[in-house]
Amino acid sequence: GNITFSGGTTHGFLYSGGTMTDLGTLGGTSSVATAINAGGQVVGQAQTSSGAELAFFYSGGSMTELANPDTLGGADSDAEDINASGSVTGFSSVLSDNQTFEHGFGYTAAQGMGDLGTLGGNSSYGYAINGANDVVGASTTSGDTALHAFLDVQGTMTDLGTLGGTTSVALGINDNQGIVGYASVSSGVYHAFYDSGGNMLDLGTLAGGSASWATAINNGGTVVGYATTSTGA
Repeated sequence: GNITFSGGTTHGFLYSGGTMTDLGTLGGTSSVATAINAGGQVVGQAQTSSGAELAFFYSGGSMTELANPDTLGGADSDAEDINASGSVTGFSSVLSDNQTFEHGFGYTAAQGMGDLGTLGGNSSYGYAINGANDVVGASTTSGDTALHAFLDVQGTMTDLGTLGGTTSVALGINDNQGIVGYASVSSGVYHAFYDSGGNMLDLGTLAGGSASWATAINNGGTVVGYATTSTGA
């Protein structure tokens, strides 16, 4: 789980009209809110009274478990993003040969929580969803030897590749399927990328630094993220 910190427990909050509202939990001690849509619907992860950490949906003053069933077969789930129509992505634990892995999911109210599968490995993670319910994230490849960014469209997962290294992670997608994230170059350092139509563009770095990460993109194609400004000692 990722919602209890050494300084104590946390509660997700909603800030609106100058007031911070405590979103509460699912009966346990902690919660974290990760995304909100234009309608004020919030998703994240919250503890239950049994200690499980589950994806939650918050709307109209009430927090509920995101789905029923609330995981893909394992003990925990985590919601990472929600679009304007209330569709959600995240990841959930799954059980395979008595082992626990994480799989990305796509959720709609009509279809519930669906397993996105992987790029051939054991694990995947859904990080962002656009208005068409396209999902991006990252998945291990065959043999779990690499982690690659993916785009999932209507249940078909496409490997977005890297910038020459072994690792990439997609963190944002807009309604034009413009995708951003970070990927390793041949030296192993991470660079922010923008991908459109399967073409991954290296966004470079800031002067003085060697690494960068892109975290979000809007429908106008503007990208934000962060980058190092020195190479360190």
